[in-house]
Amino acid sequence: MAANYVENDDDTPLSNNTDDSQPITLPAAVFAADGESFSASDSDNAIGLRGSASVAREGSGAHYDISGGWLSLGKNEALFDKSELSIFFDIQTHSEQQGTVSLLSNHMKYAIDLVNGDTLRFSFFEGATHRIEVRDLDLSSQDWNNIGFSFDTETGSFTAYLNGEVIKTASLDGVEIGEASYWEVMLGGTPWTQSLDGAIDNFTVYDYALDEGQVKTHIETISDDFWGVS
Repeated sequence: MAANYVENDDDTPLSNNTDDSQPITLPAAVFAADGESFSASDSDNAIGLRGSASVAREGSGAHYDISGGWLSLGKNEALFDKSELSIFFDIQTHSEQQGTVSLLSNHMKYAIDLVNGDTLRFSFFEGATHRIEVRDLDLSSQDWNNIGFSFDTETGSFTAYLNGEVIKTASLDGVEIGEASYWEVMLGGTPWTQSLDGAIDNFTVYDYALDEGQVKTHIETISDDFWGVS
């Protein structure tokens, strides 16, 4: 099946009106992990360090230093068999990123890539193939940025976010997010792709398509450790 490419253009709506007077309820995350909570001795820990990935500690906090490696999320059920899904995490680049860097890879299901340092590509492969690119983004070296998406497979409603702001909306018909297959889910790189020269933190998954207000609330919940270490 031919891929469906969607690029950012001037007539794409970048925000939705929200009523600030109404309380915003954020559903509980089905999975969350950060550098501070990592324990190599914890047999139930859901994130594994691969290659030269490590936990970098600074002061009382910590984050994942990816450079030259990647993180394994295994076949965590939070990342599979979902009709609604929202995924968010912080990234920091340590150098100018060239080529295609794998930020999140769920083999033959969905992926997020950083292309040439200023383009985010969101891809879906199961049921129907869609690739959504958002270009000319400011993902400056040494700055922390929170990236992610919310997606409802039943309605096809997809929204990409950068630092809590909408950067792209699209309608993606026919996509499925099915059960786990052969490969584990990987964060920050894979054995066969370029890894992020940088760091990752605050990886969070919801089994719900968050709206714009809920995404902003999510950002506020991690604000104490945003833009740096946990």
